Amino acid sequence: GGLPQWSARTAPKTHEVHLLPCEGGSVSVSSSSVVHGRGAEIQSTATEGKVLLDVVANGVSLGARENVILPNVCGDVVVSAVFGEPGEKRCLIMTEPTERGVITPCAQSVEFAAEQEIVLQPQNGCFVDAVFLNGRYLGRAGRLRLQKVESHYLVTARFGRLGDLDGNESIDAADALRALQHSVQLVTLDSTPA
Repeated sequence: GGLPQWSARTAPKTHEVHLLPCEGGSVSVSSSSVVHGRGAEIQSTATEGKVLLDVVANGVSLGARENVILPNVCGDVVVSAVFGEPGEKRCLIMTEPTERGVITPCAQSVEFAAEQEIVLQPQNGCFVDAVFLNGRYLGRAGRLRLQKVESHYLVTARFGRLGDLDGNESIDAADALRALQHSVQLVTLDSTPA
């Protein structure tokens, strides 16, 4: 006896491959949606007079090959390429697509050891909550100045909504309570007798 066991199949987890614009050529990917753990093929083509200097994924070099495999995709990936003159050395500063704000420029090829400024612009009613450079937390600045760029970088940011103090995507009574507790510096006391 017993009840039959049913196996519920769930759709496999997928990740997005975001292509950023690039100067001096074009980049394409075999699929913009990749199943967790699988790979995707990236193809890069230089325009006349330019050469492919590097293919970059999330700020990491994949090499200067026209066809390269992005292996073992385990999260969303930002991909672009660096094109330039033969023998030239350039670095790529890329940004991850964000909600509630814009990071500019979204992909910028810069000369080796040059300086670059990144601007983080939140939408109305939002603020810059956190800025990351290659995964390392930098703070909450609205501008980021990279001096002497000597490698590829991925700039990411988290934009919060004004009034959403608990980060649950809605402004509700819990946010009002947090604001009140913060403003009066409320301390919870133990009510048991000593």
